Amino acid sequence: DGLIDKIFNESSIDLFKKYFPEQSLDVSEISQMLNYISTQFKEMNYKTVENSLNFIKESINIKTDKNKYELYILEGKYLSLCRKFKKAGEKYIQAYEVSSKDIKSKYYYALGLFYNENIKESKNICNEILKEDSLNQYAYSLLVLIDKDTKILIVGLGLIGGSYAEALSSGGYEVGAIDCNADSIAFALEKGWISSGRADTDGEYIGKFDLIVFALYPHIFIDWIKQNQRFIRPGALLTDVTGVKCSVVYE
Repeated sequence: DGLIDKIFNESSIDLFKKYFPEQSLDVSEISQMLNYISTQFKEMNYKTVENSLNFIKESINIKTDKNKYELYILEGKYLSLCRKFKKAGEKYIQAYEVSSKDIKSKYYYALGLFYNENIKESKNICNEILKEDSLNQYAYSLLVLIDKDTKILIVGLGLIGGSYAEALSSGGYEVGAIDCNADSIAFALEKGWISSGRADTDGEYIGKFDLIVFALYPHIFIDWIKQNQRFIRPGALLTDVTGVKCSVVYE
């Protein structure tokens, strides 16, 4: 009991090989190890994830497509975490090649294509997923981000909201903003970070946008949604950089 944790946390490949020689590992045991890594990922034990992936790559010959698929997905997620997006995309594409071609594997394939700048094919795969599952939020979210015709609204032009506006506009997106401080709007317009902005609530203006990024304090975020959600276009994607937000979730 606890042996896998001990091996992975100590980063000892020799110890790993001693207790788990390759010839003694069957398909179910390898699958169990991959499930263990997935659990560590969810619990944000990233050093353990890194050690675990290195162990498996260096010590185990994975033969089944199912286990290969799980390994490639885990590697892709870890590489994304390390901001190595192109390499992550290559892993997602590898995973698709050995997958059952279900909706989940198609999404990772689309993401892999996106990371490797094959935008057209990535959009095609997202649209294919949405034909099968019209409510698939992952494919829809990716499709929104891929499409440079997406209109993005930043609510709150502080340090984080302003940074988002600058980065998104430099990436070729049409960006608008709402901030109660008219000087912030004027500054962002002058810098070219936004193409339009409002210092007051304008329902017609809010309804123009496909994606809304909230950069507000939690209590202000809740109040804003209560007062203005009726103006948000149906189907618009909402995301936030509000930070600690248990209170938002509960309310």
